[in-house]
Amino acid sequence: MARLRKMNMNLNLKKCLFGAQKGKFLCHIMTTSGIEANPDKFQAVINMKTPRSLKDVQSLNGKLAALWRFLAKSTEQSLPFSRSMKNHIRKAGIAWTKEAKEEFCKLKKHLQTLLMLANPRVDKPLIVNLSTNREAISAMLIVERDKKHILVYFVS
Repeated sequence: MARLRKMNMNLNLKKCLFGAQKGKFLCHIMTTSGIEANPDKFQAVINMKTPRSLKDVQSLNGKLAALWRFLAKSTEQSLPFSRSMKNHIRKAGIAWTKEAKEEFCKLKKHLQTLLMLANPRVDKPLIVNLSTNREAISAMLIVERDKKHILVYFVS
């Protein structure tokens, strides 16, 4: 018969937050009413200059990775960036197209008005909206509260 070992666990109180109305958790701002994007994360993209090299495009994609849950159709929006990297890998140089430039400008404007995502509740059913095109599939989780549809999560 296996013996159970007693384990001690210590909490670092500088990293713990109990009973707060608002706090940072896993790079997101958690509140009693929902989840907000970390302002540092989206401000880094807003302040970013137009990518000129492969490293710049990779940096942009890395920054966006922390914000995907807040962006509808994120894969579809980032396709022009991926295409520019794909062209570079083929030794054709970085091809920052007009489409990529327009998408980058739209993305910066959208990041300035990010929505708060609602906390799902056990007693309320989730609604799933699907969006597809030839290159990407996206889903949006929604919950209905007070006869309004409130966003819970984006996946792409």
